[in-house]
Amino acid sequence: MIDIAVAVGSVKSAIEIAKLLKDSAGSFDKAEVKLQLAELIGSLADAKMQIAEIQEALLESDREKKSYWIN
Repeated sequence: MIDIAVAVGSVKSAIEIAKLLKDSAGSFDKAEVKLQLAELIGSLADAKMQIAEIQEALLESDREKKSYWIN
């Protein structure tokens, strides 16, 4: 099921991780930075997938509406 809240949550998570990295960059060791970057990339990938699903659902809805009015 398509859930906008999941996409928004993924984006919020990515923003929080990015802020954490920006604010704490000097205090993290290399492994911690890599872990945080991996989490950031994962959150952004999740958001991208959710947004693509939302886009597809909207396009399908538009096609159905057009089909309804044509017939």
